[in-house]
Order: sequence, then structure tokens, then C-alpha cells
Amino acid sequence: MSQIRYLKVAGDGKYTQWNTNVLGASDYLMVDDPPGGPDEDVTYLYTKANTSPGDSESIGFQEPTQKNLYIRRLTAGYRVRMDTNSSKLGFYLSTGFVVNNSDYFDFLQSFNTNQSYLWRWSLSRSTNPNTGHPWKIDDISNTEALWRAYTNDKYAKYAARCTTVTIKMEYLYPQPYIRMRRGG
Repeated sequence: MSQIRYLKVAGDGKYTQWNTNVLGASDYLMVDDPPGGPDEDVTYLYTKANTSPGDSESIGFQEPTQKNLYIRRLTAGYRVRMDTNSSKLGFYLSTGFVVNNSDYFDFLQSFNTNQSYLWRWSLSRSTNPNTGHPWKIDDISNTEALWRAYTNDKYAKYAARCTTVTIKMEYLYPQPYIRMRRGG
């Protein structure tokens, strides 16, 4: 049976184009809340842009200390909302991963005029998009959660906030190898 672990934020990633709401703070410290207890508007990253594509952001994660896990899939999660001064046209969020410094985006997700925090999830990936092979524990140290804001109108103003970022790892413990004897 699969188990789930939410990986701990470890540091800023390849992109740091969103702004922090705390002057001088590292980006990753603004989104390091646990998925079950985000602080919402206490610490967050935000973007205000009118270009498409807009600002990109990525966050690195700690690899688990237990090395003998079989990773079934990784999914990146983002707790985001539109700001109150956003255009009625809304914005889109593209999610994905940075693996070994290469970007792998999934799809655009619409936000319209929702000003409540919502979870948005990337596609669940059962293979490392950089290698095409199943994920290994060592891959996690070179993997970042990635997101980029888009607008559907180059004149539209939007503002978005992100309060929590996580990677959900679905895994199995390896089965012990049992050697069977034939006959009696």
C-alpha cells in the first residue's frame, strides 16, 4: 500500500521572480508552511505583472533521509489566490518541475476572480521527466516545484499570492526478498 509524505522546503530554486512580503527574506521562507497549516497572509510570495508569460518561481526540497523507498509519483502543490486589486479577467498558473536545471511545465489553470486561497496541483509524474526513468530518492535534491503566472490579456493587471508550496511524494517501502526453495 502506498504512503504519502510531504517534502520539506529546502531553499530558493532556479527562479526567484515573485516578491516576498517581508523585506529581505528568502523566497522559500515565505512558502515553507506545512500543507495542513498554512499561515495564509502572514508570509507569502506575490507577483504583479501584465506580461504573458509572467513571473516564474521555483523552490527546492529536502530529499528524505530514508534511501530505500520506491517512489511511485511526485506531485507539486501550490496554495495560491488572486489579490483584491486584480483585473476581472483573472490569470492563469502554469505548474510543473525544474529537474537538473530544465523546466517541465504541465498545463495552465485558471483563477478568474477567486480571491480565496485554493490548492492547485501539478500533474502527478511517475517518471523523472529529465531521464524518462522512475524517480529515485537522489533525484529529489535536483528537483524543484515550478510555477509561472500568465494573463489572457496583455493589458490586464493581475496580482497573485502564494502562501505554501509542497511536493507530495507517494512511495512504497521495498518488499523483502524471499528466496523460495523447490521441492522438499
